[in-house]
Amino acid sequence: MVEPAEAVVRLVIVFLLAFGIGLERQLRRKPVGFGTFVFVSTGACALAILSVDLEDQNPLPLLGGVITGIGFLGAGALIRSNDRVFGFTTAALVWAMAALGVAAGAGLYYLAFVNYGIVWAVVLTDRYLESKGFGSHAKVVHL
Repeated sequence: MVEPAEAVVRLVIVFLLAFGIGLERQLRRKPVGFGTFVFVSTGACALAILSVDLEDQNPLPLLGGVITGIGFLGAGALIRSNDRVFGFTTAALVWAMAALGVAAGAGLYYLAFVNYGIVWAVVLTDRYLESKGFGSHAKVVHL
């Protein structure tokens, strides 16, 4: 059983990690912002803590449900414009942050922090490439 103080520590860690990513996405006006990232991450963390507390039961269906549900939520981040679809990075980021929440909720802090480092590396690289006009983020302005 996870002690209440330890559960709070896990949730606070996940909140702080999700806060940074959520704020970055909100400020960049991405389709999924601050609140969604915090709710997805802390909710996944809480469910992982719950699954750890189900010592005599199999936690895998609960965790599988989290991952499946987040997939549906991420699909809502996709935006179609003519023949192009945008938002795949945001959708994948929602899923990665849910996995981060599950890892921290299970007490695997190293996995949560490594995942967080990878997430930021991708977000910052994506931002740089977008600013240089590379990839599907290239903007076209019609006058």
